[in-house]
Amino acid sequence: RQNFYLFIGWKHEDFQAYLLKNYLYTPSLNLEFLAGTTINLRNKGREHILVWVRKKNDHPTIAHECVHAVNRCLDARGWMSDLVNDEPQAYLVSALVDKVYAT
Repeated sequence: RQNFYLFIGWKHEDFQAYLLKNYLYTPSLNLEFLAGTTINLRNKGREHILVWVRKKNDHPTIAHECVHAVNRCLDARGWMSDLVNDEPQAYLVSALVDKVYAT
């Protein structure tokens, strides 16, 4: 089972503190210089997909990170990317982007 967690508009320091406190995880990338990132972590047998975007109104980065998150979700389920029929990816990206803007 997979869970998505959205951290939109968080400072990089706050996101790093959350990762350390809740997952005992320190990112290998320096978040200070990134607009966003997507991280996969396991906790209590579940895969957690965490999407972080620095600015709430950074729509291109939100879309970019949502594509990464969806691809990781589909990959974990054995879905092979298909450029001819990419509807599963497109529907999940739409749903995740809806969640971002609903929060």
